[in-house]
Amino acid sequence: MYGNYKTGIVIPCFNEHKRLNVALIDDYIKNTSGVMLLFVDDGSTDNTKSLLQQIDNEYSAVSCFYLDQNQGKAEAVRQGINHLLQNGLTYVGYFDADFSTPLSCINTFIEILEDSNEQLSVVIGSRVKRSGSEISRKLSRHIIGRIFATLISYTLGLPVYDTQCGAKIFRREVAENVFSERFQNRWLFDVEIFARCIIKLGYKNTNNMILEYPLEIWKDAGDSRIKFKDSVKLPFALLKLYVIFHHKIKKIKIAEANHDKKTKKGIKSSRA
Repeated sequence: MYGNYKTGIVIPCFNEHKRLNVALIDDYIKNTSGVMLLFVDDGSTDNTKSLLQQIDNEYSAVSCFYLDQNQGKAEAVRQGINHLLQNGLTYVGYFDADFSTPLSCINTFIEILEDSNEQLSVVIGSRVKRSGSEISRKLSRHIIGRIFATLISYTLGLPVYDTQCGAKIFRREVAENVFSERFQNRWLFDVEIFARCIIKLGYKNTNNMILEYPLEIWKDAGDSRIKFKDSVKLPFALLKLYVIFHHKIKKIKIAEANHDKKTKKGIKSSRA
């Protein structure tokens, strides 16, 4: 089924029947080749499943994957990614179902990976508001987002501006490592993606292999999937990730720094 496709994009869906824009899907598919869209229904309780079945029947570039029970975005994405990897795709990723990041960015991300050396393995969207861009986001969400971004950067020890943007594409070799096991938290799994990269691939490698791409367009669709009771839990979830990963990452950075010092000393000794 996936033989003609090099890239697969997971679009996690939970109760998206009213806001899933079929016209945008239609436009993207008609103007793109080589990309499979995999919609993962995360145990929706509305008519999302029937809508996805209709889309699946209409487009050969669409596939659907159904979870019997709601398991959260993290697990929906993880299972979708693993489904794509089992079918031999070169690039895999995920985009949010509200299409706040336009589907056309999939093509842009792929072009960046194709044109780069193989060291670049991950391209992520970054909602940087700058001259010439159209980043539409509520001020309150932007402020909270920047506070969280600062805490996340400290937790990871990695200068990432926007871990939470729901638009990311990976080379399969990295995805196989990152998505092999369940995530600790259903909402902050984006943070854990970076932590797993550092632990499995090294701090320097991770810093060099990830590119944050400033989006030209991003529109806040509202109707956040994170409810108040979940948002209250986020600081504690981030603290948990800090406890699990911060010191591990710090040790990796120290070990790499010591290795560099020894290497420099060895070079100087050989020249003497």
